[in-house]
Amino acid sequence: MKKRKPVRAVIDTNLFVSGLFANQGYTYLLQELWVSGTFELAVSEKILAEVVNTLKKPQIRERLQLQDEETVIISDLIRDKATVVTADRYRTDKIVDGSRTNSPPVILKKGCRRMQPA
Repeated sequence: MKKRKPVRAVIDTNLFVSGLFANQGYTYLLQELWVSGTFELAVSEKILAEVVNTLKKPQIRERLQLQDEETVIISDLIRDKATVVTADRYRTDKIVDGSRTNSPPVILKKGCRRMQPA
């Protein structure tokens, strides 16, 4: 029997950053599923830069007690574990959007438009 490839997905930056340091909830579960290989995380250089910029925000650094070198380590780990794609080859199976606060992430099927919350 042929082994199925894991689903390739993009995670909203806010969900991703929240999940890096969560120990429960939806963002934690997303991180656990990614790390366990249940799905393949696809990121672009733009997404990586957005994650790093978010981690460098003073309120995030203070809350998470991050040092500059830890931000670099996190970026390197994401680059190492995720599939880095270019804009012209950006194909995913799912997009995980966490723009609705206090709600479970929305998973959009490939080809669906991302809808803004009401």
